[in-house]
Amino acid sequence: MKIFRIAKLLRKMLSQGGNVRKSFNILLHSATFVCLTLFCLFCYCGKNEDPEVPWIDGPTEGWRGEQDTFFVSGTDPDGDSLSYFIDWGDGNFTRWSTYYICGDTIQFFHKFATESIYSIRALSEDISGDTSVWSEPHDIAIFSEIYKKWEFSYAPGGDPIPWSPALADNGTIYVCFNEVLFALDSDAVTLWSYNFSDNISSSPAIADDGTIYVSVSSGEFVALNPNGSIKWTYPASQYPTGCAIGGDGTIYFGSTDSCLYALNPDGSLKWIYESGGELYYPPIIGQSGKIYVGPKDGYYYAIAPAGTLSWKLPLLSSSPHSGATAALAADETILISERSGNLYAVTSGGQIEWYLTLGSLLHEPVIGPDGTIYTGSDSMFYAISPNGTILWNYNKPGEIPAITADDAIVVPMYGEIYKIKTNGTPKAKTRELLVAAYAPVIADNGTIFTVGHTVTHGFVFALEGSSRLNNCPWPMYQHDARHTGRVSP
Repeated sequence: MKIFRIAKLLRKMLSQGGNVRKSFNILLHSATFVCLTLFCLFCYCGKNEDPEVPWIDGPTEGWRGEQDTFFVSGTDPDGDSLSYFIDWGDGNFTRWSTYYICGDTIQFFHKFATESIYSIRALSEDISGDTSVWSEPHDIAIFSEIYKKWEFSYAPGGDPIPWSPALADNGTIYVCFNEVLFALDSDAVTLWSYNFSDNISSSPAIADDGTIYVSVSSGEFVALNPNGSIKWTYPASQYPTGCAIGGDGTIYFGSTDSCLYALNPDGSLKWIYESGGELYYPPIIGQSGKIYVGPKDGYYYAIAPAGTLSWKLPLLSSSPHSGATAALAADETILISERSGNLYAVTSGGQIEWYLTLGSLLHEPVIGPDGTIYTGSDSMFYAISPNGTILWNYNKPGEIPAITADDAIVVPMYGEIYKIKTNGTPKAKTRELLVAAYAPVIADNGTIFTVGHTVTHGFVFALEGSSRLNNCPWPMYQHDARHTGRVSP
């Protein structure tokens, strides 16, 4: 090897004499070559590589003040042990941990003090002090809890079919399961019940005088007195929809016979308008008195109070037979939701201002005090500006929401009831209902009423709330707790 050759040359030079300067130069050049070789070998073999980007995983939702568990792991090209640094996104940090074997998954724990969405990141450091870059953020939504006040259950002997409850001015809750209409007081005591000849086909609606209107799938449209007795029935030819109630008491409902019916408060027929397709969803009524309805023929209709066609708008859906529901803005802009996934803003004169494609199974929208539109689909819940811009979305399927006076959105998601702030950040949710669905109703004292079902039982839930229904253009399903379906209840 080179260094031994240098030593041999040096001994020879010292023993034989000679030109010392020449020998020394040879020695110097040889030593320089050796040093450079050793330095290059050190640089090549001794360089430490930075750790790879770590990953962090854990729950996507949690509870204020409760400990959550997260999992962090990382790798290092040199196989070095790793230490981790966690940024919890709430202003708190877990400083560098002890060192763990490369590739091991390590648990870390944290409590979040307030409701919000937090982005958690991690760094890793090897034993040489080299660090990775930040991990991709892991987001968690932190909620407070909505507590259950009571529940009412019913076992119909088959798969329960619940509809959104309606709430009378005196606090009576009307709710339908299969063929039975229940009247409950504010403590879940049954005041009375009525069994119809067939399954009920819509949510109940309540008139100004307390009359309860119910559609029955056999073809009956029924009016009941507040004591549960029958007031009158009207024989619709096929499966009737839910209704809307005009300011003058006129009742409007559709049917799968493609007809829109207008009845007087005494149950007599006022007029019938025949559309081009089956009607499955209840109509709504604008301040102008126009009745708006979306049959399964690819069009949306505006019907004048006298029962004549005002306009008929072709919708743009690739599935024109899906039908449509709608809500009304303060200026009577119609926000039309096609079940196939399109959301339209249409003027009261029948012109499309804008539309968005948001996914399948789009539900009826509601409209906040600033005109923001909230709607849910089978994959996402959206907040949309009045000009059609998506402001934010929550990555869970959402049903029809309701807006409270403290500007919270109350919406069923994945079997629970969520309260989301109007900026899209979390507020509260239920913990273990697991079956809540359909459009919730908000009482004046803030109590939230909703329904749900398993394969054997239907449920009504009363949940704690802090604020009444918002007095905004269209804050819930069919506009208000009585389900009148008109702008001015």
